[in-house]
Amino acid sequence: MRTKTGQPGDDSNPLTRLRSHASPFDTTRGSHEDAEWENVERIVAIGDIHGDYDNLVSVLQNAELIDNKLRWIGGKAHLVQNGDIVDRGPESRKAMGLLMKLEDKAEDAGGRVHVLIGNHEVMNVIGILNLVSDEEYAAFRNRDSRKTRAKTFDRFY
Repeated sequence: MRTKTGQPGDDSNPLTRLRSHASPFDTTRGSHEDAEWENVERIVAIGDIHGDYDNLVSVLQNAELIDNKLRWIGGKAHLVQNGDIVDRGPESRKAMGLLMKLEDKAEDAGGRVHVLIGNHEVMNVIGILNLVSDEEYAAFRNRDSRKTRAKTFDRFY
């Protein structure tokens, strides 16, 4: 399997996928023209989801970007998520999963979903984890978590 950046990897981990889109310095993904759009009919910007999946769904439905079955109905609209998907709420992973699904569906319809890194994602990446709830940790845990952590630690440290 390949990640969105075209590199081998596991596309099922929301953190891996979101990180692959977040850096303006990602030279493996297209050119700078990929970051410029013209004649965008509608832009919807949201931020600070903080693990509140139900509120995210409500906002997207009220903005007429998704239907009650969570399918993209926004057509050529661009959804810009301004970061802070994580921390404070228990359903960050679920929110990331929905946004990743909508990335592909929006693009199929001529729209886009742009997910940016907020300060809470940065804090998580650099190890400031005091706002990560026990429920968030549990949502990302699986039977291979210890092995993955050890492998990652060995690779980078």
